[in-house]
Amino acid sequence: MDTKNTAIYRPRESWPLMALLAAMVVVVMPLTVAAQQANIWHIPASTQDGIPSTMRDPTTPGAAQSVTFYQGVWKGDGANQTGGLLVYRINGGGWQSVGIGFHANTGSGTSPNQFWKASITIPATVGHTVEYYFIADFDNRTRTVVYGGNAVSANETLAKANPYSFTVAPPRPVFTVNGSGGDYSKSNYYIDENNDASFPPLQISVNPGFLAQVEVFTNLNNRDRANDDYNGDGIEDGILPPDGNTITAEDTDAYFRAYAMTDTNGDGTYELDLPVNKTGAYRVTARYRASASDPWIWLGSSGIRDHAVVVAPKIARDMRVYELHVANANATEASFVGRGTFEDLHDPSKRVNINWLQSLGVNWIWFQPFHPQGQQGRQTDPATQSAYDPGSPYSIRNFWEINPLYTRNYNGGLPDPVANSTNYAAAMAAFRNFADAADQGGIQLMLDFPFNHTAPDVVLGQKGVEIFGGSGNPGNWQPGDKIRDRVQGFFSTDGGEGPAAYSAPAKSSSRIATAPDRNDFGKWTDVRDVFFGNYATLVTGNPSAETSKAVTRNEGDWMDFSGMSAETRGVWRYFGEVLPYWIVQSGHRGYNSTALDGASRDSLDAAGIDGLRKDFGQGLPPQAMEYIINRTHEVKWNFVFMTESLDGEQVTYRSSRHFAVLNENIVFPLQSATTSSGYRAIMEGRRSAYGQSLVLLNNTSHDELPYSDPWAALIRYATVSTTDGAPMIMYGQEIGTGRKVQDSVPQGGFDWYENNMGKDIPHFKKWNSMQPQWNAYDANAYGVQFLKPVYGAIGQARGFSPALRSSNRWFLNPRNSVDPDPDIFAVAKYTSANAPLARQDVVLAFTSIDRSNAQANTFGVTSGLADTLGLQDGRVYNAKNIAAYTGLNNELSSRRDQWLWGTGFTRSQIISNGIYVSLNPVPVLNQTWATAPYEAQFLKVYDVTAPSGAVSSLQGPNTAAFAVGNSVNFSWTAAAPDAAGVVPAYEVIATVNGVARPASLVSTTNFSLAGVNVGDQVSLSVRAVNPDASESKAASSISTQSIRILAPAGDEDGDGMRNDAEQVAGTDALDGNSRLAASVAIAVNKATVTWNTAPGRSYKVQYRDSLTSGYWVDAVTGQTSGAFTNFGVTGPARFYRVVVE
Repeated sequence: MDTKNTAIYRPRESWPLMALLAAMVVVVMPLTVAAQQANIWHIPASTQDGIPSTMRDPTTPGAAQSVTFYQGVWKGDGANQTGGLLVYRINGGGWQSVGIGFHANTGSGTSPNQFWKASITIPATVGHTVEYYFIADFDNRTRTVVYGGNAVSANETLAKANPYSFTVAPPRPVFTVNGSGGDYSKSNYYIDENNDASFPPLQISVNPGFLAQVEVFTNLNNRDRANDDYNGDGIEDGILPPDGNTITAEDTDAYFRAYAMTDTNGDGTYELDLPVNKTGAYRVTARYRASASDPWIWLGSSGIRDHAVVVAPKIARDMRVYELHVANANATEASFVGRGTFEDLHDPSKRVNINWLQSLGVNWIWFQPFHPQGQQGRQTDPATQSAYDPGSPYSIRNFWEINPLYTRNYNGGLPDPVANSTNYAAAMAAFRNFADAADQGGIQLMLDFPFNHTAPDVVLGQKGVEIFGGSGNPGNWQPGDKIRDRVQGFFSTDGGEGPAAYSAPAKSSSRIATAPDRNDFGKWTDVRDVFFGNYATLVTGNPSAETSKAVTRNEGDWMDFSGMSAETRGVWRYFGEVLPYWIVQSGHRGYNSTALDGASRDSLDAAGIDGLRKDFGQGLPPQAMEYIINRTHEVKWNFVFMTESLDGEQVTYRSSRHFAVLNENIVFPLQSATTSSGYRAIMEGRRSAYGQSLVLLNNTSHDELPYSDPWAALIRYATVSTTDGAPMIMYGQEIGTGRKVQDSVPQGGFDWYENNMGKDIPHFKKWNSMQPQWNAYDANAYGVQFLKPVYGAIGQARGFSPALRSSNRWFLNPRNSVDPDPDIFAVAKYTSANAPLARQDVVLAFTSIDRSNAQANTFGVTSGLADTLGLQDGRVYNAKNIAAYTGLNNELSSRRDQWLWGTGFTRSQIISNGIYVSLNPVPVLNQTWATAPYEAQFLKVYDVTAPSGAVSSLQGPNTAAFAVGNSVNFSWTAAAPDAAGVVPAYEVIATVNGVARPASLVSTTNFSLAGVNVGDQVSLSVRAVNPDASESKAASSISTQSIRILAPAGDEDGDGMRNDAEQVAGTDALDGNSRLAASVAIAVNKATVTWNTAPGRSYKVQYRDSLTSGYWVDAVTGQTSGAFTNFGVTGPARFYRVVVE
């Protein structure tokens, strides 16, 4: 990417912000208060809490553009600013000034900051220099000046000699993508590379402000080239992009490509549409110049940051997630002996297995990490005063192996058993067997990796040896070598060896920093921080919590590529290899399918693991994560990336620029949501913040409190299952696991809980089980057995309905109200706005937020909503609850198929009367579940209008009224689709010997009647019916004549032809005068053969010159006319026959 645009060579004054602010906080000058200079600053390219963008906004002003300048002051020492000036001059002219005004107060405690601002309009002359500085006035400090390099003084002369300065850039270009501003915005696409008939466009436009040559510069669709080295510098282009100025539009094989744009209508705006046809994480910018001899001007020089394009597989929209810990989910006790294993997860005799998950309607497992845990640095278990056993799964010691403790075949008697190759092999085999079973069961697998931190004793693995060990491995490094002993620069420095903490690679194993870099929620003592280079949001120097938060919200989007060492580039390669490795290890062949693979493409591409949940996902440079994503999609295009980015706001938005799914902080508002308005605000807030990015819809997780009432979790699951995203069940929720209730064991539904930042969460750092809750489940304590079928009904409904998974929605209010029902969440979901309902999926979804009381209301449907849902006049509609409760053992399965609106409603009735719903509370008595269960009402609306078209041309196998054999084939001409596009099905009724058989429903235009006998008289009637409501029938049906069943070998009419031969010939087996007969007329050197024909038959004429020798020879084939002349006939005799083809 262009270095100007991505700020690869960003001035250092703009990025060590924390060290600067920390220094300002501790300045103490031995002066009287009145004589003290204030602690003020202006860092042009810095973003800080309290200002909308950078402190010079925009950082690189264009000609004739209004620019706002911000000056900060630290108020922690009591300084009270009263005003000041922005002093400036243009191109060396006279100094001018404008007053600065108060903008905002931010921070608290020891970090209270205040910001002042002034705005000026930049001159219109490109290339002019603007110089400036600030004067700040106080009522308790001396007048203070801040000038170039963020220097502070009371001497204005110094400021005039060393001001801030910038050069006036060309007019700020207008950059739009898909019709919206392109600066630091994003576009989301969901595609199926194998099956989509066409691919959507990315619509890009640039108006540079003058006649120009304009090019888009992007790596869109080039994910397969992330590992290429196009410029031959020995470094993968996805790690170190070549200088964009060296790439031309002719470099079609480059990772980042240039594409010419065209001003098609002469309005000064240049356009280009690019197809979006490969999954990946991409960037888009543009460049322009007045002529081919001029240097390129990049959008980045005007402060316009890259547009991000996130292209995810469509399966990301279909996720129903189950978070699971391998050792805990099936554990029978909180010990090594009672632990769960990979074998358990596809063992039908175990509790949580593939069948269990399928019954819940989930199709994804999100695994907590299942790789070997660190043995060193483990935190102390308060219960034993020893290290946690086995330790946190997020402290990974080996990224390339399965935890050997997670297989039944672990052998603790082997040397170093947790790292023994035999145990590793057994664990890998167990994992592969499970992965194969999951593929067969339609369950997709999501791994969890924390790439930005590792266990202190993390090992190289074979890939690490290959990447860091040098050509030929001259040092004889081994996969089991600890990285800290071989590549100290893999990790971040702790600040004890010169550079600030986290700002540089470590130089020794004793100075490796504890993770993470940010300092606003503590450090994790059992992991060490990995160094990925310097970038816009890296927190360095262990600053205050407020400063740390400010840095993580920086939207500068720069990466210091030039400062990356070979070791740091190796870190990118190392983690770029992890996911392709596991894709192959889990059963994938290691490359994407092509059209040459034919019908097997989908199954080939589906094999192996399917996704990543990136722990602490905001803790990597976006550019590094983009490389990892593209490197992975090169191997498996339909891989889904999910990030943990819990901050929200700028932090999570940053992650949404490359991840498809966001594991953000929705859990917190969901836990406190009590009304429909609250749920709507949650959903609308995410849509506003992240656009079409998908959100993990989790109401708890391994890091958060369970619910004291398990139905509270289910209600939230039901409600969020109506919106786009990925609804999630935390393992144990479906059987009622809850909060810690006591200190003695068992402490609750789980044996053990850990206090994590004030919250008692199920323990995952030590052996644990939820056997206490299984015991309660077996006893059906408090009715917890009823949870699972309700969860299952909701999950299966979501899997059935594309509308529920769609982002299209219309919130429903009670009739004649502009406010929602506080206790019933109501939303209309649809797949294609304004398409006739019969051509799309429409669900009216209702959930009761009140678990204790019945709720009912009538919800309004406006004419505008009716249009959106495709409701039409002259049609009839009905609904089924696709999330209906069907019993503990599916004994009430018919409830899902019941029509709920009687004989149906018309459009006008729905608009006039609304939709009435009544929702039950959670039953107090078990027997009430059979009659008034708690359930979501996801009402799938069907067009049940009777067909207007009629069936025609119904006939049996022969024109004549006979058939041979024990079955009869009938066919007819289809009834036409009606005005709404409904393609009818057909009700078929067979009558045998005067007795009508039960009706059959078919969607094809043919029917085979079996089970008939020689001598039977049969007939068939066919009527067009609604395909979803067979009781809605066309006005009339059509019937055949009575057909007589004949023996195949018989000759019913005595004409010498068998009955089955007459059926083949198309003659009437009931008429002795109807038979296939041929005659020959002889002339000179020719013979004309004629025969009687039947409709739908073709014939071939054969001849031979002797009936005692030789073979029949085809004279002609494919004849339908009944006559053929054979010329050139010689010899004493020639014999002919006619054969039905």
